[in-house]
Amino acid sequence: MPIEHASVVLERLVKVFTGGGRDVIAVNDVSLYIEPGELVTLLGPSGCGKTTALRMVAGFEMPTSGKVLIGDRDVTNTPPNSRNTAMVFQSYALFPHMTVRENIGYGLRFRNIAKPDAEQKVEHIMELVGLSGFGDRSPNQLSGGQQQRVALARALVVEPRVLLFDEPLSNLDAKLREQMRGEIRRIQKNLSITAVYVTHDQNEAMSISDRVVVMREGQIEQVGTPEEIYAKPATRFVADFVGKVNFVPVMIGESRGEDTSVELFGRQMTIPRVPYGAGETHLAAVRPEELQIVPADIGFVCGEVAFRTYLGSVVEYDLSLVDGSTLMAVEYNPKARPPLEVGDVAGISFDLGKLHLLR
Repeated sequence: MPIEHASVVLERLVKVFTGGGRDVIAVNDVSLYIEPGELVTLLGPSGCGKTTALRMVAGFEMPTSGKVLIGDRDVTNTPPNSRNTAMVFQSYALFPHMTVRENIGYGLRFRNIAKPDAEQKVEHIMELVGLSGFGDRSPNQLSGGQQQRVALARALVVEPRVLLFDEPLSNLDAKLREQMRGEIRRIQKNLSITAVYVTHDQNEAMSISDRVVVMREGQIEQVGTPEEIYAKPATRFVADFVGKVNFVPVMIGESRGEDTSVELFGRQMTIPRVPYGAGETHLAAVRPEELQIVPADIGFVCGEVAFRTYLGSVVEYDLSLVDGSTLMAVEYNPKARPPLEVGDVAGISFDLGKLHLLR
């Protein structure tokens, strides 16, 4: 299906809602460039501005200031039906009195496409999203996952330059959600269509995105690949929001050559040089899987197992330290050795060379 690639550019977007005698800044000076054919996810908690930003791309909200460009065209004041975008909604928004085939082809009615060509497009899209043979069914005869496929097919059949997703999987159960996000990614890659995806689910964002935009209080905290967002979070908020994390205070000492001395867990250690001044205290973000559980006499620090969670392929531990703080650690393949029990004491070690200090 021939879809023309298009970039999406947000230039200093601001959206202010006025009501109840006060102004609420939903989006605050957001700038972003999305490559043609790229899938970018806006990720963040409720109220962070991600959905408002998406709706400004779609044309459902007008910016208070700033610009929206699709390709080289300024669409800031262009109505939604003239932007050549399509939205997949959380609620599916299917017509209950229409068949699957009629729902998918609804948008083609207004595009001056000959009936045989429209029917061919619908059949092609149904095959692409795995709905072959379902054309004569009504929405109430479909599962939640199948209804979401209909909503996706309806958006794709009009050949939009940009595909927009507003938390499309929120109403599905966990297993089906995992399956559908894989399908969305497969179809998006197959068509090389530019896509902007909104979710509060970090696993969803990490699994389907070329890049993730983490938002907080109307602003962008960090933009990066899933690997960059997870392994090198720019701020404490990003580290805490994306995955599980331990925050460990690190006192910076003198730097000499390629090394910096630090105080960590009450001990003096040496790490690769960091651009911070002696006497400063910074937080290190340490992921649970970066910690290794070792015999108590060889760890950086010892902890007592306060709580453990067995998840089949992994065991998660909460380890209480003598200073009253807690570290989360993960052990994979628990069949390899007996899991620790609550009350056991273990040593904790990790690679100092991978210590990630937050600015």
